[in-house]
Amino acid sequence: MSDGRHIGAGKRQREIDRLVERLRPSLADPTTFDILINPPNHDGEACSVWVDSADGGLRPTGIKLPQIDVMNLNRSIGNELGRTIDENNPILMGELPWDGSRVTALNYPVTRHGPATCLRKRSSRKLDFDAYVESGALDGPHPIQAALEAPPKVGHRAMLEYAFRNGWRVLFAGAPQAGKTTVANAAGVYTREMAPNRRLYIIEDLEELREDSLPENVLRVQPCEALGITESKLLQVGLRVRPDGIVIAELLRPQAAYDFLAAMNTGVVGSYTTIHANNAHDALIRVETLIEQVPGIQVSPAMIASAIDLVVYIARLSNGGRRIQEVARVNGAFARGRYDLDYIEVDPNPKLRTLQERHIA
Repeated sequence: MSDGRHIGAGKRQREIDRLVERLRPSLADPTTFDILINPPNHDGEACSVWVDSADGGLRPTGIKLPQIDVMNLNRSIGNELGRTIDENNPILMGELPWDGSRVTALNYPVTRHGPATCLRKRSSRKLDFDAYVESGALDGPHPIQAALEAPPKVGHRAMLEYAFRNGWRVLFAGAPQAGKTTVANAAGVYTREMAPNRRLYIIEDLEELREDSLPENVLRVQPCEALGITESKLLQVGLRVRPDGIVIAELLRPQAAYDFLAAMNTGVVGSYTTIHANNAHDALIRVETLIEQVPGIQVSPAMIASAIDLVVYIARLSNGGRRIQEVARVNGAFARGRYDLDYIEVDPNPKLRTLQERHIA
């Protein structure tokens, strides 16, 4: 990058810093993970700011930002990302280069009365399974069962550690912003400690998996729409680069969902991905729904059950917290929409906190 472009980038970032000055307490708060700037209800009014945090859940801040400031913020972010947001291009999605926060900005005519901005902060903390247990988001003491040959039937943490120790293929499921990627990061921390030389091949649109939560032997790639390089193409490449596991940050696209399952059924182990779903069983139905959108492909529940060994459902609670609520071993499929699941029981250890107590973001 030339010196001129460096100077331009610095000016853009300073302008963005100026525009978000009133949001700085929320940006600096490690418990806050969503900052939502809503458009006004009527023309000429200011934009309201809400935050979602681990401590207080979703709540208004009382901050009102002039529409012009929000429009300039969206425009400056677009310039930083090399994209345009205006009436002809009213949707902007990307990742802030200096901290990895995800941004979604909307403009008229998608919005009726003004601009909107949604910032999803990247987690500033490296979390492991111990942190989840301490917070009450995961059950159990130290999982001594994880060292046994047979998979445990009691203890979500014990089952998670057993699965990642033995190269199971795991599907993390939950609602949007339920913390699926955060749990996947914790699984990466365990993998790094347990098998530091394990090679992971990671496909992600945005760099959400933390570098310090992954083994050192990692090959990270991203789709490139301009060149026609899709997740499906990258999955084909992944089978040829000696992976011990393949990770897709999120299953969103039908063809990629089918190709990921097909890759899992080639013998690739130690892999995982995330998906939006209501519970563990619905996560498998959601996979069916994605695959049925692929032209010429007939949904095979047996293929899905063979490709996924474990489903982990993360719930988003009304108080803003998150909790690993269901962990289910996939034994097979009876028919479409009907899967044979063994739900792992919650460890009855008294250290387990109630749902009303503090939870992890």
